[in-house]
Amino acid sequence: MDCSGIDPSRQPECELYLANTRDVVYPFYRQLTGVSLANCYDAVYYRIVPNEALTERQGESSDNHITYALRSTLDLNAAPLYDSHEILHVIGFCNGALDQHVFHGALEAHIDLTLTGARWQSPDRELIVNWLETKLIPDLDQLGVGTEIATPGPNQGVMQTDLFNACNEIFNDLVTVLYYDAGIETIQQVYRDTINPAPGIVPSPTLTRIYGDNLGRQFQAVANALKQNPVFQINVPQCGIE
Repeated sequence: MDCSGIDPSRQPECELYLANTRDVVYPFYRQLTGVSLANCYDAVYYRIVPNEALTERQGESSDNHITYALRSTLDLNAAPLYDSHEILHVIGFCNGALDQHVFHGALEAHIDLTLTGARWQSPDRELIVNWLETKLIPDLDQLGVGTEIATPGPNQGVMQTDLFNACNEIFNDLVTVLYYDAGIETIQQVYRDTINPAPGIVPSPTLTRIYGDNLGRQFQAVANALKQNPVFQINVPQCGIE
């Protein structure tokens, strides 16, 4: 944990942040995801930086290196001092599971609720459903669905179009609702299913168009699971959820 870029008086908080993430959150994620980072890396390296050093993002990760703004770590309101977000990206780099923030809402909510009994950043189920039905899904009609084709890109393997990003957010919210409706065991299974999707999982033409074949297979595994939500089901054909 490198906190040399901020006020030295914050070092005790940095040490607590590191200890909580290493000794509490990471073992929790290791059990949920089935991955040990020791299989991929010698360590995970954190840098806490002044807010002005990360103006467009709260934090960023590349393999086993994480850079996090002060506002999203030590200054995050009254939230407990630990990272449950960027470390999940690192786990994804290691095990190859679907990332794109699809599981972050569910897994981070579960971490917070289990460790503290409260949600620190994730909205409750009713707010998510309302946001889906009144904002996110209606807004898809403004994106010119059907005109954007997944093409190779430098980072994610496909071009991140407006539809790509909008569908990511919808998948994230629907997976979070699935967590509230079906429990963490269901989310755990779906997450693991995306690491190496079964050969029979073939992405729909819509998912292939948005995400390409490989990423599309992972999203298809999630779309299949969303159909099994025992409480809330909704068709979003623009994103391959139907």
